[in-house]
Formats: sequence, structure tokens, C-alpha cells
Amino acid sequence: MKKALILAMGLLMLFSISSFATETRTLVMGDNNMILVDDANIWLFPGRLLNYPNIAIGEFTSARNNFDGFGSPVESGFYKTGVHWQFGSDNPWIVATYIATTPAGSPMNLYTGVRLTRWDMLPLAHHERGADLMISHAVGGYNAGFHFSGRSTIYKNDVTDDKEEESYNRYLFKLGVSEPLGKWDLGFGLQFGSWKDKDEDGEDVTEVDGDFDMSALFRIFFVANPTWDVIPHLGFGYSKRGQKDHFADDSISTKSDVDTKTTRFEFGGGVGLAYSPAPAVFAVIDLSGMFRTEKQERTWAAVPGTPDPTTAGNDESKRSTFVGGWRLGVEGDVFKWMTLRLGATGLGFGEADQFATSQGPTFSTNEQYAWNDNTTYLGLGFHWDRLYIDTYTSPQLVLDGFNFISGSTDARNMNFQVTLLYEMF
Repeated sequence: MKKALILAMGLLMLFSISSFATETRTLVMGDNNMILVDDANIWLFPGRLLNYPNIAIGEFTSARNNFDGFGSPVESGFYKTGVHWQFGSDNPWIVATYIATTPAGSPMNLYTGVRLTRWDMLPLAHHERGADLMISHAVGGYNAGFHFSGRSTIYKNDVTDDKEEESYNRYLFKLGVSEPLGKWDLGFGLQFGSWKDKDEDGEDVTEVDGDFDMSALFRIFFVANPTWDVIPHLGFGYSKRGQKDHFADDSISTKSDVDTKTTRFEFGGGVGLAYSPAPAVFAVIDLSGMFRTEKQERTWAAVPGTPDPTTAGNDESKRSTFVGGWRLGVEGDVFKWMTLRLGATGLGFGEADQFATSQGPTFSTNEQYAWNDNTTYLGLGFHWDRLYIDTYTSPQLVLDGFNFISGSTDARNMNFQVTLLYEMF
């Protein structure tokens, strides 16, 4: 009985601290969405959606690194909005609909390492199209969730002397199961992509030969006592990409081909700690690491019509990366209507690259790198009745005060990111 009471009190502590919070909060709290209990968890664990009915969310940013059709960063402004709808009361269905203005972008050219060379003809790459649909319902004693996401962009000509076509589509399907009391969460996702890249004659410049991602995430909450929780978590991911390039040659009437295939495997895990010494103070720290291997193989045939068969060949590259470190966040109420948040991450990176080619002269390389990256975050949370506003705040606000009072021009934006959440009922 005592153990059950401690468990209930510990989980209640987690839920009460963050009953309504946002993506901005998880970022400012050390980018800790994996161990925080927060409505932003629905993007990792769709089963969590059942805990967040009848809310409306708007996400704003001035520092988000999205990219237009030319591969250049763009500022999104009001980049996402969503509503969580509840249907029924005894065993409700929760349906969330989100519309995003983030660009669908364009696929990366695996051969050259940049965006597909002809993709600068895609004017509609600036016309961002994104939609997400999530559904959650209690099934068999567990909270089940489903997430579908679609991103697409297209440009197509159909005239006598111009049959150019460029399009890119990407679709995500994710399933999630969560324990009703929030003791554990599981998420599994599949993502598929495809594109068309044709020149003015209607012939393929590049072709997709596989565009697939798979991922799984798991976390579990162990309540040590009413003020401490321990949160182990695991995750893995697998990706496969394939591309066929067709290069025209002025000296011959045929085309040479290059086939590029890339596979990536990721595995990571860690242990998070959540600490709440008082009702209005909450802190988290996550110690975690991730290992990733990426292998790329390119094969090209001899150019037809040329006398030199040595133009054929293949090369292979392999990159192994390890990322490890800590993520820290703390928040506390300054006033009943305002919360101060501080966060930081300290990550270490290690990378080993190998490369070998069969095209003369044959050679291979082996290089290793290591570096560290520390980041700090400052944020404020405001809450009035049913309205919640979370900010990722520029440090210049602390140094110079509000720019409309001080006249400071050191920082262009007072906030880097803002989330509005309104509890509808």
C-alpha cells in the first residue's frame, strides 16, 4: 500500500508540474522531451494524446532553421498550429489536427552531397504544405495512438517543348502505446519518401531507388520516492536511401549512370532523473548517448561508346558517430502567473570516417574527429486562467531589458521561440 501511494504521488508530481506545456518548454528545459511529461510528448509517443484533450496550440519562431527550395535557411514565423478535439466522454476519442508551414524541402543528392542539382526549378518549394493527424483511444486497458503526417511539393510542365517535372512527397506513420497512469510509453514509426526529377525532354535526371525510415522509442518511469523519479529510455532508428543519377555527355548520345545507396543505423539510450523538492520547483537531468553508423556505396558503369573501360568503378564510405552527454533543465514559479526556466546541454561528439575507391589510382583513407558543444537556454512561462504562453527568450532581455524601453539593438528578437496554448474547456 505504501509503495502504491509513493508511486501515485510521484506520478502526480510529474503531471501536476506540466499538465499543460509545450514544445518550447521542452526545448528550454535542456531539449528534454524524452524524459519530461509534456503535451509535446505526442510527437514521440502518440498514445500520450489521450491525456491532452480540448486544447489549441500555436508555435512561433524567429530562429528555426528551415530551408527553402534553394537550400537556404528561412524564418518561419507562425510555423505550426493545432487543435485537439474530444469526441465522447466515457471512453473518449481524441483527434488532433495540425497544419505546418515548414517546407517539404527537396531530397538530398546522395552522389554530390547537395540538394538535387535541378531542384532550383521548383518554385513551389516555397509553398509549404504540411499536415498531421493524430488519433488516440483507450484499447484493452492501454492508451493507443496513431499519427499520420504528410509533406509534399510539386512543379510540372506539360507543353510541347518542356516536360520538366519535379516533385517530392514524404509520409510518416507512427503507432504508440502508453500505460494509462503514465508509467511507460512506446512509440514505433515508419516513414516513406519518393520524388520525380525529369528534364525538359521528360527524361529522368535522377530516380529514387529507396527512401525509407524506421524508428522505435521506449521509456519507463520508476518512482524512487515522492520527490525523485528515475526514467530509463531507449531508442533505435534505421534508414535506407537509394538514388540513380543519369548524366548527359556532349560527346555521345547515351547517358552514364551512377547508383548510390546509403544505409544508416542508430541506437541510443540513457537515464533521466526528475526532481521536485517543492510544489513550484522542478528539475530534470538526462545522461544519455547515441551511436550511429552510416554506410554509402556508389557504383558507376563505363560510359557507353568510349574506349576506356576503366571509367567504371565503385567506392565505399563509412562513418561512425558517437554522441554523449547531459541535458539539464530547471523551472520554478516567480509569481503565480509566471515561471522562470533555465536549461543547458553539454554534448561530446566523436566521429570516424573511412573511404575507399576502386577507380585508379586505388586508395583509402581513415580519419577521426572529436569535439564538444555546449548550449544554454533561458525561458519564461506565463499562465492566466486557460491561456499558457511559453517562451525561449533572448539573453539580451536580461542584459539590456526590453528593447522597446532600452532602445537596445544588440538582439533583433526578444524571443527566439514562443508557444501559445489555450485550454478550450
